[in-house]
Amino acid sequence: MSISKSLSAVIFLYVTFMFCSCKKDFVNLNGKIFNITNQTFIEQAKISIGGTTVQTNKNGEYKMPNLKINTEYILNIEHKDFVSITRKIKPNLAKDLTANFPLIPRGEEQIFNSTDSIISSMKGGGRIIIKPNSFITKESKLYRGEVVIKATFINPKENNLIIASPSTFISSDNRPLQTFGMFEVYATTVEGERLDISREKPILVEMPNISQLTNNVGLYYLNTISGFWVNNGILTYDKPTNTLLGQVTSISSAWNADDPCATTLVCIRIQVVDGSSTPRPRADASRIFFMYLVVAC
Repeated sequence: MSISKSLSAVIFLYVTFMFCSCKKDFVNLNGKIFNITNQTFIEQAKISIGGTTVQTNKNGEYKMPNLKINTEYILNIEHKDFVSITRKIKPNLAKDLTANFPLIPRGEEQIFNSTDSIISSMKGGGRIIIKPNSFITKESKLYRGEVVIKATFINPKENNLIIASPSTFISSDNRPLQTFGMFEVYATTVEGERLDISREKPILVEMPNISQLTNNVGLYYLNTISGFWVNNGILTYDKPTNTLLGQVTSISSAWNADDPCATTLVCIRIQVVDGSSTPRPRADASRIFFMYLVVAC
């Protein structure tokens, strides 16, 4: 073998070794988005991570490319007909990942005039009371006109709904929470532009007391940037009506009736999944629940 051929062989082997030994630093995230109540796939759901947004196809499939391994991301999923969810993900293997997500259908559409006092019932129980001229646009300008509202109460005791909750139950100070009910208010113009409410005109909320509490409970909103629930007041137990009463200052994300787990207890959330790490939707195997274990101080 000539020197030139030998050199070429060495170079080829070296380059091949370099290529084969390179570590894969980026992976793709794939999966499907489906309706938790009937298992049908959801088309045109928006999946956002950082500045990248993709949409599901008619089969509910999505593909989020180029996620850096060992990096924590906040994933948000939105669709006009389903409760939005926020999840933290952190790829830690140098191979593509599969994650399927169930969504909860929003409450029925109700149309009001923004200049009127509004009482909107929530699917699953409870209601919201809105003062006249409370709605603002994304530019924080007062909105006058018809408002389309979809208000949804999420009962954590109801089969399946807990696995499709807006976020995992961790507070902004990194404490585990136990939920007594969540709700989301989704308001838009007739044309579909998202609306919020003025902080000077908070919404009054009545939540069903599904856990039969006899005391007040914390009121948390979901920070969709961090993925944490942030304490923003209390819900007051009202004995005559057996409801939880409170005020919310924004409807840009979901709200939660929550309390941190006691300091002498550990909250463990258990979720049953199938072989592809997808939460099983059957009633006998899909519920996340809390177990309390006494630990030494």
